[in-house]
Amino acid sequence: MKKIVIIFIGLIALIFISVLLIPKFIDWNSFKPKIAASVKESTGRDLTINGDIEVSIFPDIEFSLTDIHLSNGSGMSGADMMSIESVAGKIGLMPLLKKRVVIESFIIQKPALHLEVNKSGKPNWIFETSAPKPPTPVEKPTESSGELPVSDLILGDVRVEQGVISHFDATVGKKIKAQDISLKVILKNLGSPLSLALRMLLNKEPINIDLFFDSPSNILAGSPSKLKAELTSKWVSTGYEGGVQKKPVPGLNGVYHLDIPSVGKLAKWLGSPLGPSNPDPGKLNVLAKFASDGAKVALKEASIEGKGLKADAVGSFDGSSDIAKIALNIKSGVLDIDRYLPPQTKEKKQKNGFKKKESSQSSGDIFETLSDKTIDLSGLKKAEADVGIAIDGVKAMGFEIGKINFTTILKKGVLTSSLKELQLYGGNVKGNVMLDGSGSALALNAGVNIVDVKVDRLAKAATGDTPVTGVASGSLKVTGNGTSPKKIAESLKGGIVFDLGGVDIKDAPAGAISGIKINLDLPGLESSPTLKSSVVYNKKQVALDLSLDPVKKVLSGNPFAVKLAVLSKLVKAGYEGNVQQQPVPGLDGTFNLNVPSVAKLASWVGSPLDKSQPDPGLLKVNATFATDGVKATLKKATVEGKALKVRASGSFDGGSKTPFLSAKLDVDKANLNAYIPKGKTKTKKKAPAKKPTEQPAGWSDEPIDLSGISKANGDIHIVINHLSYGQLSIPAGSIKTVINNGVVKASIKELKISKGSINATTTLDASSPAANLNYKASIAGVEARPVLKTLAENDSLSGKTHFNITGSAKGRSQKELVNSLNGNGMFKFLDGAIHGINLAAELRKVKTLGFSSKAKKIQKTDFAELGGSFKIINGVFENQDFKMLAPLIRLKGDGKVPLPSQSIDYNVTAKLVSSLKGQGGSDGIFGLQIPIKISGPWTNLSYGVNWKSVFSVLSADPARLKNLPGNLIEAAKNFGVKLPIPKVEDIEKIGGVIKDLPGDAIKSLPGLLLGKDKEGSETKKEGGILGGLKNILPRGSETKEEEADDPIKSLRGLFGK
Repeated sequence: MKKIVIIFIGLIALIFISVLLIPKFIDWNSFKPKIAASVKESTGRDLTINGDIEVSIFPDIEFSLTDIHLSNGSGMSGADMMSIESVAGKIGLMPLLKKRVVIESFIIQKPALHLEVNKSGKPNWIFETSAPKPPTPVEKPTESSGELPVSDLILGDVRVEQGVISHFDATVGKKIKAQDISLKVILKNLGSPLSLALRMLLNKEPINIDLFFDSPSNILAGSPSKLKAELTSKWVSTGYEGGVQKKPVPGLNGVYHLDIPSVGKLAKWLGSPLGPSNPDPGKLNVLAKFASDGAKVALKEASIEGKGLKADAVGSFDGSSDIAKIALNIKSGVLDIDRYLPPQTKEKKQKNGFKKKESSQSSGDIFETLSDKTIDLSGLKKAEADVGIAIDGVKAMGFEIGKINFTTILKKGVLTSSLKELQLYGGNVKGNVMLDGSGSALALNAGVNIVDVKVDRLAKAATGDTPVTGVASGSLKVTGNGTSPKKIAESLKGGIVFDLGGVDIKDAPAGAISGIKINLDLPGLESSPTLKSSVVYNKKQVALDLSLDPVKKVLSGNPFAVKLAVLSKLVKAGYEGNVQQQPVPGLDGTFNLNVPSVAKLASWVGSPLDKSQPDPGLLKVNATFATDGVKATLKKATVEGKALKVRASGSFDGGSKTPFLSAKLDVDKANLNAYIPKGKTKTKKKAPAKKPTEQPAGWSDEPIDLSGISKANGDIHIVINHLSYGQLSIPAGSIKTVINNGVVKASIKELKISKGSINATTTLDASSPAANLNYKASIAGVEARPVLKTLAENDSLSGKTHFNITGSAKGRSQKELVNSLNGNGMFKFLDGAIHGINLAAELRKVKTLGFSSKAKKIQKTDFAELGGSFKIINGVFENQDFKMLAPLIRLKGDGKVPLPSQSIDYNVTAKLVSSLKGQGGSDGIFGLQIPIKISGPWTNLSYGVNWKSVFSVLSADPARLKNLPGNLIEAAKNFGVKLPIPKVEDIEKIGGVIKDLPGDAIKSLPGLLLGKDKEGSETKKEGGILGGLKNILPRGSETKEEEADDPIKSLRGLFGK
């Protein structure tokens, strides 16, 4: 027996030592990966515990963790959503054996919670789980027995210290921050009072929150209890004091209040100031008094009162009988809610950042997501309600609504809600909804009527603008019946009638719409819907009739029949056939368009043909489509008119992994000049003066998304047999594009244009992240002036064009492509002219220093050849051999155009090459070179002449001075050059022009190149050599001409820089 006792005591001692020592040998930190994995699975976020996990079990359960971090969501600004410096706790072990929870301490140090909504509207507190869990079956709530899961709960030292909570909404740029958060909870036991004290600084202002329950055990058991909750701060105080009951019905028996001394200061404190247009409304007070007596609960009195805001309400709930009775009555004057809100802007609301589910093939049941479970109608049958709302008006979110009268009556299972009056912008809106649950199924009957609402005022309130004016009226009716949501949806029937009269659409491209009528009939899922509508445009009516297969078939995803007709006196169009939705979208039918008179149609839509253009007459368009599963085909399409014949065909095959698109377009004849109104002279607007410091915008370094090229292969071919447009005539040519596995090859073959031809090939390989571009083009004998006149509205240059270029580029963005651009080429214009200036005649003006009032109007500078070669190295165009050979003048040039910096550094030299005697000129300028510098960013080019170089040449050639007119001595001195001074008698021999010279001769010579008058100011029409050059070069800082004449800008707009 003694041995048994010793053994028993030994076992007890062993168990005691094991409990004491075993936790010491457990590496609690080894659980970190499992804890992190569990959090990752539940939230999709990373949990990191940088400190140690310490746990002990005896004599009490103690634990501590330090340096804890929960990562933020993707697309958010901060790295962590939550962090905690330390968590420590101590729970009594022995009391747990008696179902008593004794938390001796639970302390959280420096918790930080960062809540955020990103620019796309997605909040970071929405977690994305890695593996969605199956839905948990919903169980009916069971009646509480009143027995608590524990016999007692004791809270000792429970607190939070130095916490931070911040909230940032990137969609509006609003940030709120609460710091120095401390929380203290005291509870001696469940039968004693529970107190909670929360302190913080919210946006640097202190807030105190206190909560007091007289007995948590009472409220947990469903018995009445007393509650006092209060929030106090400088700008707002709110709270409730009174009784709280859970049974027999939930209810309050006390007073709630909200007191704001200054709404404006409160809004500013919370980061949403009212703005200068909204004066501070001042005080705002809310008061509500509740009473409960067993199964009866009453809202004895409720009021909200502020400047422009006053409303009262009373209500009751009586659950003492089998039929619960609800009553609520709300009355108010005009509620000026806008006075209490930040100012509204015209900016569009940010789209939320949630991804839409990719569409999948339909199973045929369009309501498969709706529940087919029988609706429990007992709630309607076991209650009666009488709700009335009367409001004199509402001003909110920019909208102004007049009187509102709304009632809801529930009796004997029938719920009827009636909008008896809603005054809206000169009109009225009435409606009703009836839910009849008195039988075994729920019947729905709803209708809305709109009468004479002025849409311009409504649009102004909704958008801040008035894009349309008119008076709208209409109606909506919906009926349905069923025992489940799915059956009700399947039974829905209805219709919409809409009438918009007196219409005027702002910024309409042409003409005016004076009336719109719509009548949509939806007779049910098993019947065919019809749409009949009409529009009155430019005093002529256009009717649209549409009929479809039954709605159920349309929504099922299966092919359905469509018949569409658009009818008017000047145009008729229609489609009849089937529409396929899956596996690939497609048509299987015929489309027709018939225009009896193109001229009359053009005049009706506001783009009349010129009087010199005869009516092209009839225009017909016909197209036949076919679909066969994954294949959709344009079998044949024709466009025919008096001066137009075009044929097209094509197909799309979506059956393979990479879909294939094939298309061919044959332009047999197309005289577009017969169909496009001749351009009228437009009033040119002067471009705003650009600041000298303005710099080009630069090339984007955003990655170019070319992924779409790899998603399909294709072959597109255009054959031109005759095409006329503007001054261009294209008698033949071929354009072909082939897409294969992410590689695009485009070619232009023997495109005959303007008495010449164009050939080009371009390959873009987008199969890798960095796109590879290779290009080659040649132009032979193309007359330049018709091309420039038609495509760029500029006719400053004429001559036969010869051009060749070969090159390559590689990059992920615009910037990378431009920086990697390499190649070489040449350009040459033969037997042409620069129109708008006669350079030789400008130099000839040196006799009068550009002051001659008898000078004839300048027309052009003829040349035999203008051209040069160039090379491109890392995006820098370089030309060293530009030349122009003309009968009386020579131009040569060299320089660079660095595309990466969007700038120019170029030199041009002009000189006369033959004597001008007998032509009003001076032999002194024969062979004189005048250097011109063109430099700076594209947006702010500068033009200058190296006068020092000019005068240096003059000083070295006294013989030339004898034949030069004008007093150039003082001008040369200003550039540091001393000209030999001739004798007085020699000066007198030069002529009588000296006495007419201005004193400040420095301004005389610029007249040669800048076209300036005697005072040096620019004439209204800029002349001179530089004036002529500016007519064919990009505009710079010295030009005041219209940007519309800038061919460089036109090309830049055409090719996107």
